[in-house]
Amino acid sequence: MHEVVLSGIGVIGPHGVGVQPLIESVAHHAPSFYPWPEAQEPPHPAAKIANILAFPKTQFFTERQLRLMDRAMTISSTAAGLALEDAGFIDGAVPTDTATFLGT
Repeated sequence: MHEVVLSGIGVIGPHGVGVQPLIESVAHHAPSFYPWPEAQEPPHPAAKIANILAFPKTQFFTERQLRLMDRAMTISSTAAGLALEDAGFIDGAVPTDTATFLGT
C-alpha cells in the first residue's frame, strides 16, 4: 500500500479559474448554470448550461498545440497544469511517482 497525498488542485468552471472563485460562488449562492442560448434549441425545455468563458490556456500550451486539441481537452489539460502549479511544480520537474486525476 502507498500513501496518497493531494498536493494541488486545478479548477476551471463557469465561476472562474481557481479554488477561491468556486468557494465564493458557493458562499454567495451565485448561479453556475444559465438558460440555454436563444440561438440554439435546448435538448429539453428545462435545460441549463454552464459556460466557461476565459481560462489561461496559453500559460501551458503554444498556439499550435491548442489548434490540435478540442475544447474539452484544452480545459482539462489546463486544469491539470493548474493543479501541478498549485502543488509547487512550477518549473515542470514533476517526480515520476506523480499522477493527475480528473473529475467533472
